[in-house]
Amino acid sequence: MDYNRQKVIKVQLMLKIPTKSAPGWPVDQPFGPQFLAATLWEGRESPNTIRQRAVTWMQSVARPVSNVMVALEAIAWAQGLPLLRNILESEDWLAFAELLSSLPAEVDEQTLKEQPLIHQLLAGELAWTLATQLTDAPFSGRLKKSGRAAISLGLSQILDRQGMVSAEHFRLLRPLLACWTRCRVLASGLPSGGLGARSEQQYQQFVRNALRCNRPSGWPLLAGDDSESWGGKGQAGKPDVHKRGSWGRDLFEAVLQSGVEEIDRSLAAVALPNLSPGTVAKPPKKAADLPPASIHWEEGSIAILRRNWNRDDERIAVLFAGQTCEIELVSSSRVAVSGAWGFEISQQGQQLNPVSDWESSCWYSDEDVDYLELEIELTGDVKLQRQIVLAREDRFLFLADTLTSTHCGGLEYRTVLPLAPNVEFLGAEESREGFLMYNPAATASGKSATSARPLAQVMPLGMPEWRAEQHHGELKAIPAGLELRQSIAGQRLFAPLFIDLDRSRFRRRMTWRQLTVAESLATVPPETAVGFRVAIGKEQWIIYRALGGRANRTLLGHNLATESLIARFGKNGEITSIVEIE
Repeated sequence: MDYNRQKVIKVQLMLKIPTKSAPGWPVDQPFGPQFLAATLWEGRESPNTIRQRAVTWMQSVARPVSNVMVALEAIAWAQGLPLLRNILESEDWLAFAELLSSLPAEVDEQTLKEQPLIHQLLAGELAWTLATQLTDAPFSGRLKKSGRAAISLGLSQILDRQGMVSAEHFRLLRPLLACWTRCRVLASGLPSGGLGARSEQQYQQFVRNALRCNRPSGWPLLAGDDSESWGGKGQAGKPDVHKRGSWGRDLFEAVLQSGVEEIDRSLAAVALPNLSPGTVAKPPKKAADLPPASIHWEEGSIAILRRNWNRDDERIAVLFAGQTCEIELVSSSRVAVSGAWGFEISQQGQQLNPVSDWESSCWYSDEDVDYLELEIELTGDVKLQRQIVLAREDRFLFLADTLTSTHCGGLEYRTVLPLAPNVEFLGAEESREGFLMYNPAATASGKSATSARPLAQVMPLGMPEWRAEQHHGELKAIPAGLELRQSIAGQRLFAPLFIDLDRSRFRRRMTWRQLTVAESLATVPPETAVGFRVAIGKEQWIIYRALGGRANRTLLGHNLATESLIARFGKNGEITSIVEIE
């Protein structure tokens, strides 16, 4: 890459940061460095205005820097230091250069742990920006060395071996991608060149994970309401995919053009909205030639379950750091569920609270299924296990919470699935299933931009199908989302939801029923083991869960000695396992 090309990309990459703020996200754009980089250094402001802003900013910086915007502004000012030589008084310029060059040394490994983005922006990117802009400065050599060490440390500490960020830092994914991409371009201009072999490998893995963690719109998973992230609507109210910068398109194009593996350019072609010609590579003819679409990091408390790499296909993101579990479901090209997935549990009228953090107790992934099992300990020696199963070929999501108590019974359970904006639950009148419907907000004329359409069909398997049959449970819409309630007099409770994601099945006849489970020729109670049969059109599935320990039991004539089974019925009546947990 020639020097002029490097310079152009370097200036452009200053703008490659998130373009919209969402709750919990660290950067609010388009304020700050966009104005500095795009306005001050492109001749849009007078020297006097720049001089006043520079002196004011220099005097206002609170140290140590703990604000992301201040760190980004410092980098933008560092980019303009050569131009500031001709604008500022000599003593002011020296003071400015001294201030900026001192900021990288004020962050340490504790900052990396608590504020990783701040650390990488200052200790890494700012240091390298100063070193490349002021090559004759006495501190240039020191900053080159310290910047390399900081970036290397950041990539190894923030990411796991698969190049994935933890749940704690998930919302820093794109800001970190932008930072490390800019640093990678800066490194190409340093004498040693490049990030180094190990850091480059970690960066390439991180790019692939960034492609995994997107909605069909291109907006990040679990990023709040993205209904305005496009910045405009096209024909028939559809998002305008050509609106540049609205979802980070500029960022990904810069990443792909800066030099990534060919397979990732192929993945971008199928995983992201329309990109500029020449940005991506031709996708492989066979999906089997692509790397796995899903990923799980137990210590990082994160899992991304995807049917495949296709932009519009189903995916579920799960963050389970601490005592909070967040979930996002994409179905029928839309976000259907998004937010914190909590619970309320009581026993004998006494509320039970977590006494441990969520832990990943099982992860399994193959060509048919992604299976994630979490668990958390509650007061009263009660355990909650949570199953999240994405069946790829069968195109359904199975969610289930299992409560087990070693003492008295009388368990009451409540959970709320957080529905995404513009999504509502429409329950059937006579039966207990219902649809998650995408219903866009009304336009100024009072008419909907598009007609409401179903995203998924939800079946509460733990209750009878027909409302006429009494049951101590309920599935209904509330302002906070989709509420599920169940109770049992015994010591174990199973609360499952079967969520059909295949739009082609939504008009077909569906039904479910609880099956009889036997052990030693005797029927076992629901708190020992449960079984269900689900039918949609001609397709049928069987679901089994042992609650009172594994044993040799029978279900529909099949002998089972496992803890959990989800299987499909074949035309010959035989069952084929989708996932079986022993």
